[in-house]
This record gives sequence, structure tokens and C-alpha cells, in this order.
Amino acid sequence: MNIWSKVLAGCIVLASFFLFYFGMRMLKTEKVWQEAAQSYDKPLEDAAKKAQLAADGNPGAVPPQPGIGQLEVALHDLLVDRGKVWKCVPQRPDPANLAVVVAVELPDPHRIQDKSVLYAFEYLEPEQPAASRYMGEFKVANVAEKAVMLQLTMKPSERQWKQIAGSQKPWLLYERMPVDRSDMFAGLDQQQLAALMPGVPAEVLDEYFRDGKEAKADDPEARVMNGKYERPLRDYVVYFHALHGEITSLQDKIAAATTDLAIAEKTRDDVKKQIDLSQNRIEKELQPQLKQVSAERDLVDEKVKQMQTAVAETRARVDKKIAENKRLLAQWTKMQFEAAERLNELIESEQARGKGN
Repeated sequence: MNIWSKVLAGCIVLASFFLFYFGMRMLKTEKVWQEAAQSYDKPLEDAAKKAQLAADGNPGAVPPQPGIGQLEVALHDLLVDRGKVWKCVPQRPDPANLAVVVAVELPDPHRIQDKSVLYAFEYLEPEQPAASRYMGEFKVANVAEKAVMLQLTMKPSERQWKQIAGSQKPWLLYERMPVDRSDMFAGLDQQQLAALMPGVPAEVLDEYFRDGKEAKADDPEARVMNGKYERPLRDYVVYFHALHGEITSLQDKIAAATTDLAIAEKTRDDVKKQIDLSQNRIEKELQPQLKQVSAERDLVDEKVKQMQTAVAETRARVDKKIAENKRLLAQWTKMQFEAAERLNELIESEQARGKGN
């Protein structure tokens, strides 16, 4: 055996050691991958079940879990109900025209039509990603490539205009007012509903929370369907227009009351001035006259008393005289009667003497 054969044999032996080592490593790696593949069987099975559950949904869950198909139908219904939606950012308010210019971000181009009516919501992100605040009903007054001027269709209250003019968050413009649906708030608790609808009265939140749940004994019959409570659905366009009418009516009443109050206050001030003038005249003119008249009245009263005393004394003397006269008259009458009788007796006596002669 020559040297090259020995070298070749050595290389073969050395290579066999490397082949043996790599073969063992390959077997070890295959075992590891087999074990890893087996460990993925259950997660894959669970993932397949979750995918199937997501596709089919779970009607028996509380609340019921809709499937992808149902969600797609619901999304389609929602998109059909709401119409087109634009995301924009308010730029500058125009108090003179009750308008605000907004920069439309999405979609691009926006294709907003002039004179169209849009409903604006302030998008309260990121604090409350699902919550929005209604800003008002606007009419498109001017259209540019990236900006649109929106003019309010109804005169806002002072508070509403402050919210519009001071808004710095993105706006969502809806082609149609979102439709009230019974399933929109299903599964939310009262705390979540309160976060979505800040400022809403507790009794209204209770309507949303109880919607679809077991009815109570005192629930109105019209609000109970198959033993479940159903809240009344609201047409928010009609609702906001009616609310604006009530606000306008209240503002008119407040303006009228303010005018009446101003007139009443002016009348009160005029009357007070008249009272002050009369009081001043009483103090400066009438009271001195009253004192003089009172003094004269006191003198007159004194004179009257003196005259009444004199009259009383005179009346007493007259009464005394009359009584004396009556006594004298009675006495005179008696004396005349007695004189007449005496005269008659004398006459009769003379007559009787004449007959005797």
C-alpha cells in the first residue's frame, strides 16, 4: 500500500467520523422538530376552533357572539344607514355667518357637494375612541379642493356655538344622521354606556342598558315584546329639530321676560322717583302746611268747645226760663180760673140779691 492509499484511507476514516457526527445531529434535530410539530397540534386545533367560532358565531353565549358573516351584514346595514362619512379638522370659525371652515382629510378627493346638508360629530379620540359629540346640522356653503365651509342650518345656543368655535379635535361628517338601532349597544354595561353618552340622564341610560333584557312588572305594555323590554327608538333628526324649536321658544320667552323685567324695573324706578319727589314735597311743603292747618284746627276746636260750652249754658238758662215760664203760666192760668169762678160767684150773688128786692 503506497502513501496515497494510506492518506485516502485516513481521509475516509476521518470523514466517517464527521458523517457520523452530522448524522447524529440530524437525527437530534429531526427529533426536536417532531416534538415541536407535535406541540403545535393543539394550538393549531384551538386556532382552527376559534376561526370556526369567529366564522359561525356563538348564539348561545351571553351576550350572543355574532359570526363574521353576521358582522359583515351588520356592517353593510350600518354603512347603508349612515351614508358617506368624511373625517376633517376644524380650521376657523366664522361667528358672523355662524359657519366654520374644515379641512377634509379623508377621503381624498372628498367629493362633497355644495349646498348639501351634513351632520357633524366631534370625534373624542384618543380619550374615548368610541365616543362622539354631536356638533350640529350644517349646510355646505363653499367647497374647495381640501377645505369646506359649513354653515349651521339652525341658530345655535351660546353654549353650542362655544363648543363649535372652540373645538380642536377631529370631526366626522355624516351624509345622513346615524340611525338608532336596538343592537348597537348590546352587551354594554352602565359604566360603558355612561362613557359613550356623557351627560345623558340616568333614566335614559337605564333604557339603553335594559334594552333586550327581561321586562319588569311596571314596564309599559307597549315597551314589552315577548317578555323582553324594548326601548323606544329615536329619529334624531326630528328629535334635534324639535329640541331646537323648544330652545328657540325658551329663548323667545326669556327675551320677552327680560324685556318685561326691564320695563318693570324702569316703571319701578319712575315710581320710586315720584315717591321721592312726593316725599320731598310732603316734607318741604305739605308738612309745614299741615302743622299750620293743625294749629288752626286746634284753635277752631278750642273755639268750638268754648261755643259749645256757651251754647250749653245758654240752653240751660233757656230751659230754666222755659220751666219758669211754664210755672208762671200754670200759676196765671190757675189765678184766672179762680178769678173767673169768683166773678161768677159775685154775679150769681148780685143776681140773687136783685131778685130778693
